[in-house]
Amino acid sequence: MSDSALLLRAWERWRDAALDRLSGAFAFAIWDNSAGALLLVRDPQGQKPLHYHLGRSFSAFASMPRGIHALSTAPRRPNLQTLARFIDLAPPAPAATFFAGVDQVAPGHLVRIRRGEVQISRYWRPSFEPIRLRDTAEYVEAVRERLDIAVRACLRGTNGLVGSHLSAGLDSSGVTATAARMVGAGEIVGFTAVPAPSFIQKFKTQDIVDEGPLAAETAGLYSNIRHMLIQTEATPLDSLEDGPAWFDHPVPNPCNHRWARAILNEARSNGLPVMLTGQMGNLSLSHDGGDLLPNLLRSGRFMRLAQEARALRREGTGIRPLASAMIGPFVPPAAWRALARTLRKPHRQSDFSLSRPNLWSDGDRGRRYGQQPVFDMVAPRMAMLEQLDFGLFNSGILAGWGIDMRDPTGDRRLIELCLRIPADQFLQNGERRAIARRVLSDRLPAAVLHERRRGRQSADWHLFLDASKPRIEHEVSLVASDPILIDLIDTGRLRKLVENWPRHWDGSVQQEFLYRRALLRALSAARFVNSF
Repeated sequence: MSDSALLLRAWERWRDAALDRLSGAFAFAIWDNSAGALLLVRDPQGQKPLHYHLGRSFSAFASMPRGIHALSTAPRRPNLQTLARFIDLAPPAPAATFFAGVDQVAPGHLVRIRRGEVQISRYWRPSFEPIRLRDTAEYVEAVRERLDIAVRACLRGTNGLVGSHLSAGLDSSGVTATAARMVGAGEIVGFTAVPAPSFIQKFKTQDIVDEGPLAAETAGLYSNIRHMLIQTEATPLDSLEDGPAWFDHPVPNPCNHRWARAILNEARSNGLPVMLTGQMGNLSLSHDGGDLLPNLLRSGRFMRLAQEARALRREGTGIRPLASAMIGPFVPPAAWRALARTLRKPHRQSDFSLSRPNLWSDGDRGRRYGQQPVFDMVAPRMAMLEQLDFGLFNSGILAGWGIDMRDPTGDRRLIELCLRIPADQFLQNGERRAIARRVLSDRLPAAVLHERRRGRQSADWHLFLDASKPRIEHEVSLVASDPILIDLIDTGRLRKLVENWPRHWDGSVQQEFLYRRALLRALSAARFVNSF
């Protein structure tokens, strides 16, 4: 029985309750003849896209907005408010898209359209009630079982030949290793993006600049992993056209997309039908358990708190971030903002924004980078899950490269379990992501399991941004002459960024946000607008 036939049978039997029984990536539409209603549904993690448009006397839906724009009665116009939020480095408003008159079905939601009226409801409501198991070993076994189920499901239809992102981190390494254990005589092609040969690290950083050696350690454990190091001389501007061409969405991170594009090109040339990732691992398998500390303080468990604090200090956690995590949730928000200003940290969204402030003002422009710590990380993790919508990109990659992107760490069953695991399983004896390290201890090398540094993706970004400067100057001049973009982008600040181009890249937060993020996001949005 096909997936669509099985889905229809489930709907006929259980109606809305069928949605609680579905796992995997899906987006579907059903016409309910008895109710005279069109139903549109997406999977909880948004792996597949679904959009709709309400006309004067009709409703239309399609996976991608371009499917709706095939209708002459659905004009293709940019949504300037969504573009302004994009330039502001803020998430889009719920259900909003980059096209006026086109809405998306949000992940984990059901949309009913009846006689031109729209009813939106969330069907995915996972339980947050903590699971109490006997000991750490039982938690590890439970997560390991769900991870294996998730990876096995993502290997469906691959015939033992599959690509996988393979970094120095736990998530992609764990996914790749698990897949290698399952395909037997098949082959996993592990792709690791590494800096270009011309790159020389000139400033100090605690991050892993070249993830190749640690990724090679994982690949070396399995004879059926073919490890490929991906280097590219492409510039961030080279990837901007992929937004309007394939994704119906501006490219949000051109520096990372340049190497992701190189991986996709290599995977396509190798005939790989599926690419595994671990993009949602931080929200499921490898949550760091930072919310344990304030809860130990609040519950009066001072001995355990002191033990964890000492252990974290031994692991290299600074006094300031440790105190922030421990005391931050107790501080009133106004006092926290004042403290942030005193410490001269980047404070407001608008400090690094190149959008015109008159386009939207719902409070997010005052949103801070580095949010105030909270007692319970479940709600923030759920909010992040709603924002991490990969549907358009997954469908664009399938259309443009013929590769199906699949993320086992975003499996509903794994996420629902991890959301219910107590924080003291994620942070133990100063070891963050403790449960992930234990779950993966039977399949990853010790060097990866014990690594505490983070990988620095596209560490050579400034090298290729420098190479793009003449093109950037040209792009900025085009922005300044376009009436739509003048209303959308603060061209004065944009010009100043180019005029004050850094002579030296020092790895500072200011340079990172202003040039890697704000500048390139503005140019990405401009390229998207120019496609209309």
